Amino acid sequence: MDEEVVGAILAHAEWNQAEYPLDRPIRRALFVVDELCGFSTAVAYVRPERLAGLTAASVRNKMKQKSFAAAVKREDIERGAALLGLPLDDHIWSRDHRHAEHRPGARAGLKPARPPAGQCRPQKKLAANSAATP
Repeated sequence: MDEEVVGAILAHAEWNQAEYPLDRPIRRALFVVDELCGFSTAVAYVRPERLAGLTAASVRNKMKQKSFAAAVKREDIERGAALLGLPLDDHIWSRDHRHAEHRPGARAGLKPARPPAGQCRPQKKLAANSAATP
C-alpha cells in the first residue's frame, strides 16, 4: 500500500498525530470527513426519508444529543470544520452535497440508483400470486 495512504490512515487517529501530523492534504481530508461521514450516516438511518431532506440543522441537533451515536467525537467534526476554515454548517452540508449534479458519482458520469425523493414514479403493486412481467 502507498506510504502516503498509510500515513493518512494513521494520521486520522488522534493518538498518532504526534508522529503523523495533519500536515498534508490527504491526511487532513481523511480526518475532516471520517467522523462526519459516520455521524451523518447514523442521522440518516434514523430518519424515515433517510438522506432526502437531511440538513445541517438536522445533523447539528443530533450532535447535541450525546447519547446518539455516542462513540462519534463531536470535537473532531468541529475541528474538521476549523481545519477547512469553514463554518460548521458548511462543513456538515456544503452546497456541493445538496445538488446531485455535484456529487462524485455524477462527476464520474454515473446516474443515481434512485431519483431524489418526490421524483419517484409510483410502482405498480403486484398481487402475491401473480408473476412479475418485464
